[in-house]
Amino acid sequence: MNAVRSVARPLLAASLVASGVNRLRHADETARHIAPALAKVEKVAPPQAKSVARNNLLVARVLGGAQVGAGVLLAAGKLPRLASGVLVTTQAVNTFVEMKEAGKGSTKEEKATRMQALLKNLSLLGAVMLATADTNGQPGIAWRAEHLGEQAKRQAYYMGQDMKFKALGAQNSLAQANLNVAKGAHNAVHKAQKAVHNA
Repeated sequence: MNAVRSVARPLLAASLVASGVNRLRHADETARHIAPALAKVEKVAPPQAKSVARNNLLVARVLGGAQVGAGVLLAAGKLPRLASGVLVTTQAVNTFVEMKEAGKGSTKEEKATRMQALLKNLSLLGAVMLATADTNGQPGIAWRAEHLGEQAKRQAYYMGQDMKFKALGAQNSLAQANLNVAKGAHNAVHKAQKAVHNA
C-alpha cells in the first residue's frame, strides 16, 4: 500500500500544484473571479477580517501559495493529512468559483468547457477529501483518543479496586489489632484475678 501512496500522492498533487502556480501567475484574474465570494464573506466576517476580505489580490495570492505549498508537501509525503486539509479548502474555493462561472459563456463550447472544469474540480475535491482520511496504515486521531479514553477508564477502575482492597486490608489489620488488644486486656485481667486469688 505504501507503493501506491508514493505514486498516488504526487499524481494527485501535480494538478493542484499546477493550478496553484497558475493562480499565482494570474493573481489579478483569480482576484476578479473570487471577488463575488469575498464580498459575501466580508458581510459576515468579523471587523478584524473585513480588511483582508476586501483585498482580493492578497487572498488570491495566499490561496495560490497555500495550494502550491500543500501540494508539494502532499507529493513528498510530508504531513500528508494536514496538506490534504489545506488542499480541501483551496479546492473548495476553486469549485465554488467554477460553479459560479459554469453557467457563463456565450457559446455551447464555452459552457461545455466550463462544465468540464467544474467536474474536474469536484473530482479533485473528492480526492483530497479522501486523502485527509488516509492514515497511512496508522491509527487515526479519533481512534487514538477513544483508545486513550478506554485505557484511562481501565486504569481508573483498577486503581479503584486496588484502593478498595487496601481499605479492606487496613480494616482487617485494625480489627486484628483491636482483637489483640482485647485479648491482651483479657489476659491481664485474668492474671490479676489469679494473683488476687492466690494472695
